Amino acid sequence: MLETCWSIESHGRDVYTHEVFAEFQRQVVAARDYCHVKSIVQVGEVRTIGISSKSGKVRVVSFNTSTKAAHCSCSMFESLGIICRHIIVVLKNEGCNEIPSQYVLHRWTKMAARQLSYDANGHELEGPSTCLSPTIKKLYSETCSKFSLALHAAKHCEEKMRYFHKVVGDAFTQLEQMGAISEQSKVQEFESFVGTSFPSVISIHPPDVANTKGSGKRLKRGSEQTVNQKKKRANSIQKVPDK
Repeated sequence: MLETCWSIESHGRDVYTHEVFAEFQRQVVAARDYCHVKSIVQVGEVRTIGISSKSGKVRVVSFNTSTKAAHCSCSMFESLGIICRHIIVVLKNEGCNEIPSQYVLHRWTKMAARQLSYDANGHELEGPSTCLSPTIKKLYSETCSKFSLALHAAKHCEEKMRYFHKVVGDAFTQLEQMGAISEQSKVQEFESFVGTSFPSVISIHPPDVANTKGSGKRLKRGSEQTVNQKKKRANSIQKVPDK
């Protein structure tokens, strides 16, 4: 849902993934509610604008009126890959209804999210060949976006990178333990159901040797047995010697 009537917000909704748009939208709302132009100085095609924010601190945005290139002293775009509220104010005042293409990183777009993802072995993680539920696919996509945002934010600082590396490592260890616990709980649940525990060692004995030569006699129906009995009686009567 859009929070403003600014066309640039609508454009962000159309191009960004859900997670990235949520952050971009926060910047748009902050630009509308808290940011104001304090000063403008222009030298040639470069316009330098001072933007005040809620904290009272003034950020400086350098904007090239020809190329639409902008740089803010807060360096949010360089850190997260999303333009800040200060640049958004400048773009709005310059009449820009869309985010300049150089500030729409492909990895944050819906088009990139629709592309197939592969694991380290080249196996497809998402696509027609998998049976992932819509909920898991949504969570997977959102997690990828958050992971990329966090990685982009940490890559310029060794301390942040070490922290992020530790967090990811701890999360991976926890996930492995959750998998082992899940399998163990399934076994315990089945043992509780059958009323006995699985043996730790299972001995398999060789099967008894069966005589498979030829085939056994066919089981006869009741009518066939009656006919045979009558034949036997008739034969026995015929074999009785005359007195």
